[in-house]
Amino acid sequence: MSSVVDDLVPVDLARCDDDVLLESWRELERTRNRLAAMEHRLIAEAERRGLPFTCGAKNTAAFVRGLLRVHPREAVARVRAADAAAGRTTLTGETVPAPFPRVAAAQTEGTISPRHAQVIVAAVERLPDVVQVEDGARVEADLVEYATQFDPHQLGTLALRVTTLLDQDGTLADVAYRDRHRDLTIRQRPDGSASITGEATAELAERLLTVLDALAAPKLSIDGTKDPRTAGQRR
Repeated sequence: MSSVVDDLVPVDLARCDDDVLLESWRELERTRNRLAAMEHRLIAEAERRGLPFTCGAKNTAAFVRGLLRVHPREAVARVRAADAAAGRTTLTGETVPAPFPRVAAAQTEGTISPRHAQVIVAAVERLPDVVQVEDGARVEADLVEYATQFDPHQLGTLALRVTTLLDQDGTLADVAYRDRHRDLTIRQRPDGSASITGEATAELAERLLTVLDALAAPKLSIDGTKDPRTAGQRR
């Protein structure tokens, strides 16, 4: 692989016409997508061999982080991507197909990016269990097709629409379902501040809003000017 890159780096792009330049760029993106699929296989094989344990890592993500010197969140994302799109071979030689075979095939072909794949997997996993069983494969196939036409942001909007259409009975609003999918992530920054993301149950959201909204009232000014801060900044 390095030898191919070595041959490409010295190429004088100024000598390429527009069509060649743009097609080369598209081909580079397809290759980048295919390399992600190759990494899925590497992660799966490393796990099969028990390399994270052998190397003293607490889990596969920590192993990837140490081996490749990537950010912890990036390491976790790569392992999750492999879990979704890589087939497995057990110690007895049995082949276990990828949980998301259409995503895996599209990435192998280079037609969708890792971010596209992440959006598709998240959308299918967001479906209620009964809907996943009945319609999960079809949703995956439809979104993979959309991913060849739209960017990940647009795909996310389409995925939300699909999820909503499949939730005519309001299963996603079910209390037990929301409890299972609640999540809170606090990412500490070097300066001590932090970003907070997550999914809250209706009860928790109501309590948080009650407390925060009471503390987030606009400040009164002496000269009568409005508080310039947004609601989010006041909270």
